[in-house]
Amino acid sequence: MIGSAQKYLDIHTHRAVSGPDVFALQSCLSSAIPETGFFSAGIHPQDAGSVDCKEFENVWNDPRCLAVGECGMDRRYPDLPKQTAVFRIQAQQAEILHKPLLIHSVRTHEEIIRAAKELAPSVPWIIHGFRGKERTLFSLLDAGFFVSFGAGLLKDAGNMEPFFSRIPAERIFFETDADGATDIRAVYALAASMRGMAVDDLCNTVRENFRRIFQ
Repeated sequence: MIGSAQKYLDIHTHRAVSGPDVFALQSCLSSAIPETGFFSAGIHPQDAGSVDCKEFENVWNDPRCLAVGECGMDRRYPDLPKQTAVFRIQAQQAEILHKPLLIHSVRTHEEIIRAAKELAPSVPWIIHGFRGKERTLFSLLDAGFFVSFGAGLLKDAGNMEPFFSRIPAERIFFETDADGATDIRAVYALAASMRGMAVDDLCNTVRENFRRIFQ
């Protein structure tokens, strides 16, 4: 699935294609199946009140769809109960299909952790684009989540550096999300420096994480 020359893994991006040295998992927020490449697909919390989960059944069942999401909860958008209901439907779908769940969470980490305890998923749950405090991060890790970092790491490196090296290597991913200015190579370079390791070693670790939970 990942080419031998694709050194960097981008777990979540809204860009269209992978590069010669980057394997990127494209995020699909509509029920239209992308023409090429591997992708994740889900109903973003901002669309929870306007999109029917049944519209996504075909795209979730497509063999190139490797994960369900991004989906989740976000207090910046209205009707949190509706967001929660739509999120739970997608979490159940991920369980049925045995695909990881890619989660968008803004000021709702307690609700997401509570849902994980109640639903007891057997598939990995991944928090994408984490930007938060040490206590929140380790609460998620203690609850069994994987965590992905992107532009937020570049912007908040000073705040995250004291604890970033203590994140278990087997739970970590990196991404560019919708930020067209973020270079995934820069994210890996900074993360490797913060963890006191070579970039190549970090790339190999993340590739192994991907193989373990996506393949």
